[in-house]
Amino acid sequence: MKLFTFWSFAPTTYIERLCLKSMLTAGHPVDLYTFDESVDVPEGVTVRDASEIMPRNQVLFHQSGSPALFSDLFRYSGLRRGLGTWVDADVLLLRPIVDLGEYILGWQDDRFINGAILRLPPDSGIFAYVDKLVNARVPVPPYWPLRKKIRQLARGCFGRHRPLERLDWGVIGPKALTHFALKNGLAKLAQPTDVFYPLGWRDVRTLFDPAAHIESRFTARTRAVHLYNFQLREDKLKPPPQGSFIARICDHYGVECSVHGSVQRTEQAGAARFSHGLAATQLARDARQGDRLCDEASG
Repeated sequence: MKLFTFWSFAPTTYIERLCLKSMLTAGHPVDLYTFDESVDVPEGVTVRDASEIMPRNQVLFHQSGSPALFSDLFRYSGLRRGLGTWVDADVLLLRPIVDLGEYILGWQDDRFINGAILRLPPDSGIFAYVDKLVNARVPVPPYWPLRKKIRQLARGCFGRHRPLERLDWGVIGPKALTHFALKNGLAKLAQPTDVFYPLGWRDVRTLFDPAAHIESRFTARTRAVHLYNFQLREDKLKPPPQGSFIARICDHYGVECSVHGSVQRTEQAGAARFSHGLAATQLARDARQGDRLCDEASG
């Protein structure tokens, strides 16, 4: 079973190289799509041009400055084309997933199904579901409560609605995936939390704590650990503490934890995303002021 993923806009760190190496070691061929001219990946990973799937001018950042919104769109496009099974570049794959069938998805907690590991048939209805939301003049997520939908539509009458990049985090990611799965009988196919997400995003920084017993969170069913890259954006700019889970697992896979060659480039890329986020935040503030005026006009 081939895996595919996306990485761009920043150099890879030992976290991404670790995760990619774990996928190869589990026996899966891996295609990494990027817009960058070069990317540092383990030997065996096939680097491909992301513009084969989506043009660069369609890159869409969330108002926080994160490219996660585009990553969601990219994985759906790739799945629709039958490129393989999507796996986020920050997923540590402990065991193969080839035996899990044609529908591979998993609960990250008791509320949401996450798409960090995702396999769906090319004719899955979720693609049309996401297309409708993305291409709508006034995007209204179907899982929103009625009051919130009415407010968005009312603002749309004045051109003051919230565009896709200003909607909730995960609007076409876990939230959309969960809503679609529940409505279409796919939720029963989602793997239990301990299979792909034994560690929640709030706890992921304990991976760098030498005193944390991370393996105690694993079960006999655990196949992967999602490292929630955004939560580790500062930790991965320095080597992991000796004895921490990350240090031990890097040693296990033979991945060098040195960061000296890439820290400056990563910090520069982070600063660029931060600047983008500041600009987006200012736009959001301006829009909120317009929203208040629109609310007054619409009653």
